[in-house]
Amino acid sequence: MAMPNSFSVPVPLAAAHDEEHIFRSRHPAVPVPENVTLPDFVLQDAELYADKVAFVEAVSGKAYTYAQVARDTRGFAKALRSLGLRKGQVVIVVLPNVAEYGIVALGIMAAGGVFSGANPTAHASELKKQVDAADAKLIVSYAPIYEKVKGLGLPIIVLGEERIESAINWSELIEAADKAGNNFSNDDDVKQTDL
Repeated sequence: MAMPNSFSVPVPLAAAHDEEHIFRSRHPAVPVPENVTLPDFVLQDAELYADKVAFVEAVSGKAYTYAQVARDTRGFAKALRSLGLRKGQVVIVVLPNVAEYGIVALGIMAAGGVFSGANPTAHASELKKQVDAADAKLIVSYAPIYEKVKGLGLPIIVLGEERIESAINWSELIEAADKAGNNFSNDDDVKQTDL
């Protein structure tokens, strides 16, 4: 039997015969801020920590500062909107644990899209089912599995240094968005309650 740590205590919510327990913190719940999206909440203090490291890729050591995360999240959101993504449309993300993963997720949400993560080791038929079930409009992936995702019939943004002619290159997309400036306007006015 597992012993509860000092941070949680079992709180039976059902009759003893149900054998069900829910573990809750001994500390009060943190209130969820109202009228702020997840990307806005995560990045609200990015300027205060601009030069501090926010994301690190364990394998390669590639790192992003908070300033870079905020810049690239805004840039990716702007780029997604310029590619035609609209509020409520799904983007399938087929990536391993890379430094850009958080930027991709936050950028999709900042653009009003719906993030749907997929296992990069999944079979192409499993990915096809997810794409169809979600009515996805776009895929974000990386070069080593491009051959697996290219048959899914959607535009593909590919992370990494390798250029693939029939795909949209992540670095070029972010660079173009950065050159376009900060005039990102979200026509659909994304709200916390949307997704």
